[in-house]
Amino acid sequence: MSKSLFIFSDTPFYKKNGSIYIFEPTLREIEEISVLFDKIIWMSYLRGSYPESNARQPMTSNIYPVCLPDFRGGNRWYSKLRVLLSLPLQFIYFIWWCRKAKIIHARGPSVPAMLVLLYSFLDWRRRYWYKYAGNWDEIHLPLSYRIQRFLLLSQPHKNFFITVNGIRCHMHERFLNFENPCLSDSELRRASYINKNFSGPWNICFVGNLAPFKGAVRLVQALTDPLIARKIKLVWIVGNGVEMNELLELKGRVPFEMCLTGSMSRQDIFTEVYAQSHFLILPSESEGFPKVIPEAAAHRCIPVVTDISVVSQYIHHGINGYLLKDGSSESIREILKNVIFQKSEAELSSIAEAAALLAKSFTYEKYQAKVKYHFVD
Repeated sequence: MSKSLFIFSDTPFYKKNGSIYIFEPTLREIEEISVLFDKIIWMSYLRGSYPESNARQPMTSNIYPVCLPDFRGGNRWYSKLRVLLSLPLQFIYFIWWCRKAKIIHARGPSVPAMLVLLYSFLDWRRRYWYKYAGNWDEIHLPLSYRIQRFLLLSQPHKNFFITVNGIRCHMHERFLNFENPCLSDSELRRASYINKNFSGPWNICFVGNLAPFKGAVRLVQALTDPLIARKIKLVWIVGNGVEMNELLELKGRVPFEMCLTGSMSRQDIFTEVYAQSHFLILPSESEGFPKVIPEAAAHRCIPVVTDISVVSQYIHHGINGYLLKDGSSESIREILKNVIFQKSEAELSSIAEAAALLAKSFTYEKYQAKVKYHFVD
C-alpha cells in the first residue's frame, strides 16, 4: 500500500470555473506535509462558487479535493434535521473514498470527524489521526462535540492518535501535543529583522472572525477610554462577520484611526498589519490556540489574549505577552492602563523579543517532522 492520506473535514471548499479553492490557512498546513505522502484525498463541503480572499487552489499536484454537497447545519431545528438525514450519504462517500488510504485524518470537532471517529471502532488495521482544533476545556458545547470528546478519551484503538495544542493531565498517551503551524523558517527569519519603537503612539490589531464571542466590538469599546485612546494611533480590525455593521458605526465615533479591512491574504496581514502593529489583542470567550498569536508574535507584536484553553501554557503574563482574566472591555482596559503607566519602552521591547521566541515552536518544518515521526515512519 502506498503512503496515502485521506482527510475528511469541514474546511471551506469553493468551486470557480471548474477549479477548487480551499481555505488558505488549512490548505497551507496540508501542503507542507504533502511531501510525506504519494497521494492525499481531501473531502469536504462545497460552500459555493465565490471564493473568499483567503481561499486559493492547491499548489501541490498530489492533493485531490473531493467536494460534498453543503451538508452543514445551523441553529434551526430543520437545519439540524437536514444534517441527520444526510449522515448515511456522507458515510457512504467516506467509506468509498477512504478505502485505499493508509492513514485517515479528521479535523474536529465536526460532523466529518464524528463519522471518522465512529468508523475507527470498526477498522483496526489502519492508522487514524484526529486533530482536535477547538478548546478542549470548553464546558458549553453541542452534544455531538461532547460525545466526540468522550469517545476520544475512551478510544481503545492502539493506532488512533489525537493531536492537540497543550496536553492535560487526564489525557492518555495517544494524545500528542502538536503546535498549530503557521510560519515557515524563512518567514520567521524575515520577521526577525523587524524592530519597533514602543514609546508610542501604538498601532493595535485584531485578526479573526467578527463574531460576538471573539470580542472585536468589546475591544474597540475598551480602547475609547481617554487614558488609553491618547496612546493609540491606529487600530486594525481584520476579518468578516456579523459585528461588521456595528464596527462601521463605531468607526465614526472613536478618537483614533480605525481600519476595517475585511478578509486579507495571509501575506498582506504579515506585511501590512503585524509588521506595523505593537499589540495583538484577542478578547475571545472561546478559543483553541489561534494561529494568529505566534504569527503576530514573530513580528514583535505583543499578544494580549484571554486566559482560556491552553493559552497560558505558551503566553506567560508580563514576560512574553499579557493574559486577560476574561474577554470583557474592563479586562482590556485594566491591562492596557497597567502597560501605559507601569511599563517602559525598554520593558515592552523585551516582552516583544520574548514573544518572538515563542513563535519558533510553530513552524511548518517542526510540524512536518512530527507528522513524519508519528504517522509515516
